[in-house]
Amino acid sequence: MEEKSKRYKRISFFIDIQSNDALDKLSAKSNSNKSEIIRKFVAEGLTVKTTRDDLDFICKVISKQIEVTLKKDIQRIVSLIIKNTFSSQNTNYLCMELLKENKSIIDIREIKEKADRYAADYVAKKANPK
Repeated sequence: MEEKSKRYKRISFFIDIQSNDALDKLSAKSNSNKSEIIRKFVAEGLTVKTTRDDLDFICKVISKQIEVTLKKDIQRIVSLIIKNTFSSQNTNYLCMELLKENKSIIDIREIKEKADRYAADYVAKKANPK
């Protein structure tokens, strides 16, 4: 008995009748006493709780690391998109000015609309390859 007192601490608690009956049935099926079953349930419950808490902490750490790692890349991509858009608009403007200066017979608006359609078609094909 002295060995048990070194490993275990006695506690007393109340449980509802249905739970007690279920413990009696489980005890009969498993050839274990109710104390052993309860100790096992408590140990499993504590393990699950600890694991869930650890998992929450690990998820937060991973999320933060992903954010820190990708932030520089995302900023770089956004910067490249802005530069590309700026360059594209400059080219568009210069082409329109050249056409105006040459007093071309071709309607500038018509060229602009065609270019917009071609660009939209190209983007659509890239987005939905067959």
